Amino acid sequence: MKNITLLKFRTISEYEGFRDLSYEQLTSFSTIIINLQQYQYSSVRVCYRGVSYDYLSSRLTKNGSDILESELLKRLFYFGDKSKHYFHENSRLHTSKYLKNINDISESSNNEIFSKLKKLSSSKNPTIIDFINDNKSFFDFFNNPANKPTFVKAISDFGTELRDYYLKILHAAGNIGISDKSTLISTSRSYKVAHQFAQGDRGYIIIYIARGKSRTKDKNRNNSFAIGLPYLNKHNSIFPEQEEVTLRGALFAHDMLGVIHPKDQILTVNPHFFSDSNIGIDLSKHSLTIDQSNFNEDLKQLTSYTRWLCTYNYDEFYHGGENA
Repeated sequence: MKNITLLKFRTISEYEGFRDLSYEQLTSFSTIIINLQQYQYSSVRVCYRGVSYDYLSSRLTKNGSDILESELLKRLFYFGDKSKHYFHENSRLHTSKYLKNINDISESSNNEIFSKLKKLSSSKNPTIIDFINDNKSFFDFFNNPANKPTFVKAISDFGTELRDYYLKILHAAGNIGISDKSTLISTSRSYKVAHQFAQGDRGYIIIYIARGKSRTKDKNRNNSFAIGLPYLNKHNSIFPEQEEVTLRGALFAHDMLGVIHPKDQILTVNPHFFSDSNIGIDLSKHSLTIDQSNFNEDLKQLTSYTRWLCTYNYDEFYHGGENA
């Protein structure tokens, strides 16, 4: 959070909406932020996601209804922010050819991923065209139908971590990629980039701690080479200026530090940070503890999400709910 100027810190009380932090709370939170900076390039990374009020409302209410800002952010700190795959508009994904769930490495799903990577070569987007030209041998592999069985089998054998190395390319490509079916969600290492996505006066920037294997990593480039699959030139991406950190599934509420409202330069700290169960927590090593004992029912009653997902170790992910 270096170089971010804030005028006010606040949190959310259970019944009374926003409230200022006490001196002790501000000191405790500041200490956590300082400590986290030491881990930026190891097992955890602080990253940012820019969203709008309308975006959050469309997901954290029924039918995008207008609710108090404090209630909206309170729900964000309880339900988190999930990938498009879990939004109600995609509730029929169980009938899809691919990505029926976050762990789908079926033959039909892998076939579709191969075909969509091939389709990228037909893009008219100048940025994507440049990206393809910079990675010609990579796309030559997908333009040869004879390579499809090799790709399909390799993903089935090596699992979702390798699959997501290829999936994040389609995720970044947008509509010509996977767009609304994506099981991935975007953040950035750059606060400035996230600010660009925090649209209008009611924009927000979520501050998030990305942990372990929730991040798709370029180490799978080496795995690809070892088993005969193509790999991108190192550190190559369609939009390198966005400094994207692609995450699996969701931004979990347990790893949200807070939300910045850039227009007013206010940081709303995750209220669970101050609960008794999280006193003295080291967020570089542990996620926040949140009571979500009625999560599934609350999700159905209060939000436009149709399914949920969870993880116990940021390695394996599970989900349930409607058409799970």
